[in-house]
Amino acid sequence: MKLRIGIPREIKDGENRIATTPHCVRALRDAGAKVFVQKGAGTESGFPDSAFVGAGATIVSGAAEAWSTDLVVKVK
Repeated sequence: MKLRIGIPREIKDGENRIATTPHCVRALRDAGAKVFVQKGAGTESGFPDSAFVGAGATIVSGAAEAWSTDLVVKVK
């Protein structure tokens, strides 16, 4: 079974970062993980959803889907 990693959008006011980049998503995927990124999570950091998809992530519509994984990665 593959490790499922969730990347939710940050919700703290003024927090525009995302916990990982598309480059890191590709490395995680290459290591055998499945990565789920919440829609729009990287937009404020300059990473559109298409960049994460291109790196092998699955875009999920809501935070609950990103949180229902084996491991959640957040900035804070």
